[in-house]
Amino acid sequence: MFKRYSRLLLISIMLATSGILATTPIVRAANPSISVYPRTVIGDLTPTPGSLTQWQIDVSNIETPGLIGHEFYLALDPRAFPEYKPIGNSNFTTDANGWTTTTSGTGTPTYGWDSADGNPAPGSGIGSHYVRATSTSDAMTSLTFQTEYSFSWPGGTPPDGGVLLSYAFKISGNSIASSGVQIQVQVVNPNLVATTLVNRYYSAIRPWSYSFTLGNVAAFGPAGTYKLRLRTILKTAAIGTSNYVQVNHDDVGLLLARVSVKEGPFLTSDPLNVGKTLWIAKYIRFATNSSLYIADSLMGEPWKDINPVEGGGTIAYVNATANYGAGYVDLWGTTLLKPSLVPPYPPAPIEPHDAIDAYFDNRIPGDIAGPENPLGSGLYPYDGNVNNYDLIYLKTKFGTNDPKADFTGPENPPGSGTYPPDGIANVRDLRLIGKNYGRHYP
Repeated sequence: MFKRYSRLLLISIMLATSGILATTPIVRAANPSISVYPRTVIGDLTPTPGSLTQWQIDVSNIETPGLIGHEFYLALDPRAFPEYKPIGNSNFTTDANGWTTTTSGTGTPTYGWDSADGNPAPGSGIGSHYVRATSTSDAMTSLTFQTEYSFSWPGGTPPDGGVLLSYAFKISGNSIASSGVQIQVQVVNPNLVATTLVNRYYSAIRPWSYSFTLGNVAAFGPAGTYKLRLRTILKTAAIGTSNYVQVNHDDVGLLLARVSVKEGPFLTSDPLNVGKTLWIAKYIRFATNSSLYIADSLMGEPWKDINPVEGGGTIAYVNATANYGAGYVDLWGTTLLKPSLVPPYPPAPIEPHDAIDAYFDNRIPGDIAGPENPLGSGLYPYDGNVNNYDLIYLKTKFGTNDPKADFTGPENPPGSGTYPPDGIANVRDLRLIGKNYGRHYP
């Protein structure tokens, strides 16, 4: 009798326990992740257009055996993070305003705007800047011309590929010494240190030539006023006031990624790993976007030369200068690497893992639409003005979850001062358009 009751009691306990287990949710470990922090940067003209914003690229939930390397792309929306063209008068179409020229050496120098000559199509055509050295009646000439254009730089060294130089030139004359034309293009930083991007010699006349080249990113560093310098050295081969050599420049420009990148401390947080990382940062212009490519890996045999790192932390810092606008800071092509557990421990992907993007928006709240641009596209992007275009667009989308019309909601998280979208275009969005109606930037 006792055994029978004991057996029934045991069965009852087992059934009750299995019922409890069946109704208890299973807590699963979070996936390893790579993410952009902060997740959102949203403000009314904050950050100020033209100022630097820093993003961290973090990893988290890295479990045993740990992280030994990573690579990823980070696409910056060109509406908010456009490339920078600092040379305002690169084509010399109507004048040489903004450019200043100084000379030194022997001979007769002349220089300035040339209204009759310029880089032919596909260049900008008529209009260029010239420098000319003419011999005297008793001496050949040797003259150095420095033609400069000043611009501002927000600071930081661009990643590899983040500087693109273009320039066109023509050589003419009737008395050119051997290697008598030296053409240099330099960048001069705020500390007056000149970095030479181009240095070439010529000994004969040359028709218009157009050149594109990647510039030296090391030319850029501290914030301040920089100069793009055309340094031209001209030498004639004979005396006489009719003997000369001349160089014309046209279509001189820089295309800069106003982005700088540096390695984060996560992989080197273990003392054994200090000085044992291979760090790569590049700026790549794709057909549909421009992205940073960043890779970092520990160099050596795991658990002997290096220690894989577990947990979470920052793997990279990105400083980007934003203009007025909105867009995603998009992680793609992400790879997290761990060592395999079989000698010689080759790298293996950590899968699955999550890639978490961020969002940037410093527009005036309510600036969501504008005139059709480009014409015929059916697109009505924000235009820097809060006006009737925005009201009309909100009216057509009111009550929906349209991502343009639904641009605000309750403060979230409380006390943060940020009001992200709440999932529906409603009176909150209408209220902000009304509050800011008539405001514009710039």
